[in-house]
Amino acid sequence: MSHKAMMSSSSASALTVYTLGRFAVYRGDTLIEDSAWQRQKVKRLFKLLLLAPQRQLLKEQVLEFLWPDKTPKAALNNLHRTLFILRRVLQPDLENAADSHYLLFKDDILTLNPEAVAWVDAEEFERLIQLGRQQNHNLDHYNGALELYSGEFLPEDLYDDWAE
Repeated sequence: MSHKAMMSSSSASALTVYTLGRFAVYRGDTLIEDSAWQRQKVKRLFKLLLLAPQRQLLKEQVLEFLWPDKTPKAALNNLHRTLFILRRVLQPDLENAADSHYLLFKDDILTLNPEAVAWVDAEEFERLIQLGRQQNHNLDHYNGALELYSGEFLPEDLYDDWAE
């Protein structure tokens, strides 16, 4: 399936992500329930990719973040199992991993499709702060950022090293 075909897939709605004060992901208008993630590592992998530059991480980075104490073989097996679950969390009717609209794993690079992520509250918060600074401390932008702020960034991960 081509990238354009993936983009137009009806099951592949854009993601809206809340990270301030809570962690919540909406696929289109549907909240991905906490139980759908099945394991904390699945949710953590999504968060790692969401926060990574260009939403990409090298396989070795993921293995080190999520399974630092495992042998390389065991860590890689865990990664493949975690990716399997994450693909289906994001796209429940996915039949073939290669057709995933959201995730690509190629040449040891794992990518969360940036075009599939429509909006992240923390990114919008930072954008509004920057606009306020650039536009002579425009209070409208600062007020917009204040309205978005509903608590700590990823509060359930405050003390995890990877979230720094």
